Amino acid sequence: MVSVYDWAELLAPPGKTEQFQYAYAVAKGDDQWLQRMDQFVSDIKLDGRLEKAAKHYNLTPIIIRE
Repeated sequence: MVSVYDWAELLAPPGKTEQFQYAYAVAKGDDQWLQRMDQFVSDIKLDGRLEKAAKHYNLTPIIIRE
């Protein structure tokens, strides 16, 4: 938004904020797809794709790295 509109401004919180866990929906009982999604998330954290995408979209402050 900040890169598109001159009226937008990025406001940082005054201190450390609560981290929120992120989730994705998987059909109940679809263990194979759940395992694949978990592996994908692990892979993109390890190989740097998550960090690269977050930097591209200015989302690095909300990455959960562990």
